[in-house]
Amino acid sequence: MTITAAADGSALGNPGPAGWAWYIDEARWAAGGWEHSTNNRGELQAVLELLEATARAGLADEPLRVLCDSQYVINSVTKWMPGWKRRGWKKSDGRPVLNRDQLEAIDRALAGRDVRFDWVKGHAGHEMNEAADQRAHGAALAIQAGRPAPAGPGLAPGGPKTSGAGGAETAAARPTGPRFVSVADAQTTDGAPRTPTRGARPSVRLVLDPASPVAVATARWLADVARLRDLDVHWTVTGTAPLPDDLRTLLGASARPAADTAPDRHDAPAGAATPALLVIGGRVFRGPVVDPAPTGRAAVRLWDALALLAGVPGFRAIERDDATARP
Repeated sequence: MTITAAADGSALGNPGPAGWAWYIDEARWAAGGWEHSTNNRGELQAVLELLEATARAGLADEPLRVLCDSQYVINSVTKWMPGWKRRGWKKSDGRPVLNRDQLEAIDRALAGRDVRFDWVKGHAGHEMNEAADQRAHGAALAIQAGRPAPAGPGLAPGGPKTSGAGGAETAAARPTGPRFVSVADAQTTDGAPRTPTRGARPSVRLVLDPASPVAVATARWLADVARLRDLDVHWTVTGTAPLPDDLRTLLGASARPAADTAPDRHDAPAGAATPALLVIGGRVFRGPVVDPAPTGRAAVRLWDALALLAGVPGFRAIERDDATARP
């Protein structure tokens, strides 16, 4: 059965506090946002989050109908993207495509799926579009006021495959998927669990050599986490290789050469085989080694898992052994 969902974005000031939301029905929706972004990025993020949520719920094989009031999103995904990809993500006039990171992530998420995009007129009383718009706008307002954006129930794994608004529910319970918090919020100073509170921003340091594909993948992942999560990232670049264009744009002046920082034992030697080094709460980890880099909520889930592991006393490493036969 076709899943029908609305996706929408909102920005206060454009750019300014921004939100995104997707909506299937009252039991299945999600929202989020950033302190400073644009309406177009909110619209794109809503589509990306919807694609990732349905895939996580085991519904990637189901046809998906996405309702959008943004001609920019629909044209970007259904008309313009093939030409942009052929030209190396350049427009016909040679200028770089805006929001390339989100568009590439959407392109990957669409691979092998049956997804149709339909335009609906915004603010015209369309029930599902209005619901998504209200949630995206509410997320932006919450962020502007310094409050967490209402995240919504999401879409539970193995959830009902109804068509959206008006469809008969086949599962009565509202999805209650896991809630992810940073290690700073999940533990007290002695490592005991505590009720999450709104405290200091989590902080992480990333040391990367752009000559290392692993380091570049890690940097892209962490940059996406920093867009979606209240996280301070301190970037240090080693080696002589230039940053890829997308990372240079994302990091800007926040990426400092290693020579500008006090040398310490955390700095990785230059070399194409050197993965990134993460410093979380004073503890040093090499990696993560993940390629392609996850995006959106998948990126945040990986960060939350690493942050929680970093807070476990005595934890040192975990590594997958692909050479070992599976039972």
